[in-house]
Amino acid sequence: MKRAAVVALTAVVALTAIVAVTALACVAEPVQRARHSDAPDPKAGALDAGSALHVSYFEPADPDAAIFGNDCLACHSGDLIRQQRLTETQWAKSVDKMRTWGAPTEPEEIEPLLTHLATVGAEGAAPFIPRTLSAQEAASLFDREPDGAFSGGDVKRGSALYADRCVMCHADDARGGELGVALAERHVLDRASELAASVRTGRGRMPGFDETTDGEVADYLAYLRSLRTRAVEAGSRRDSAIDNGSKQSRND
Repeated sequence: MKRAAVVALTAVVALTAIVAVTALACVAEPVQRARHSDAPDPKAGALDAGSALHVSYFEPADPDAAIFGNDCLACHSGDLIRQQRLTETQWAKSVDKMRTWGAPTEPEEIEPLLTHLATVGAEGAAPFIPRTLSAQEAASLFDREPDGAFSGGDVKRGSALYADRCVMCHADDARGGELGVALAERHVLDRASELAASVRTGRGRMPGFDETTDGEVADYLAYLRSLRTRAVEAGSRRDSAIDNGSKQSRND
């Protein structure tokens, strides 16, 4: 059971980092609708369990940690990095590979980032000991939460907001672009308070937009969830067409 809990935690943290990022990177004047609700203040830590695992990297005394947070934690979890035990050469190769795959690390930031990574996951460092959760606690992180104050969103308003504020980074179909991660079909869309926290406090290179209203979060949710519905419907139509084609071939 203990090993199962550790495995479950690792999967949760990895997914959380990918999701976590689900920040809507954009700038625009907010629609004047209802302000923030009495839902938990996202700035007070209304994030998932994985968030606590990387907050400690942002220490004011270590400016290199900001590069790490902006460039690495947009896709990876803190635990994924902390469990590595690599030489400086191996870290350099990893960073080079990540930049080839699209990591936004600027040339002048490479050395500071490598210095930080060498302290976080140095070869010969003490063994990494992950947090443990019970199977029930791990499973609860995947439960869908009530939308609460973020319910009742409008797909058309959400589409307009997305086109105005987010499309430049997250792409037309919300499947991710050069600067932003995919947002469509993410687990965070089932946890409205976590999406609100990401939008209002920021993630990685995306700044926070704390002026975002509850209504705007609801509209984002409605639109992004509609993309998931459309994908399912498109898949059903495709499967139906394949079945019909197969039946026609047999009849011929």
